[in-house]
Amino acid sequence: LSMSISSEYFEAIADYGGVEGDTNYIAVMKGDVVRLIKKDKEWLTVEKDGDIGKVPKGILIQKQNKISSINLNISKQTSQHVPFAKQSLKAQNKSKTKRPTISQSS
Repeated sequence: LSMSISSEYFEAIADYGGVEGDTNYIAVMKGDVVRLIKKDKEWLTVEKDGDIGKVPKGILIQKQNKISSINLNISKQTSQHVPFAKQSLKAQNKSKTKRPTISQSS
């Protein structure tokens, strides 16, 4: 099921008027962002404002900012996790050495 729901977005780099009288094709304007439904050799089937139709591949470029922002978040998280894990280990060691002294004094 998750395969059929695509989160790939494409941006139109040129106007495409569609095919007059043929609802299989969809018109896009330069700058329009559409969601990918299906890839073919020459065509991309996309959804725009709830309408689904084909657009020539050359008209659309994949939007990188959505993808790269996700990757950036992942890399930030992982880079934070590593030093954090080291810190927590040091903290554990410190607390271990302190614990006996606390228990003795109580």
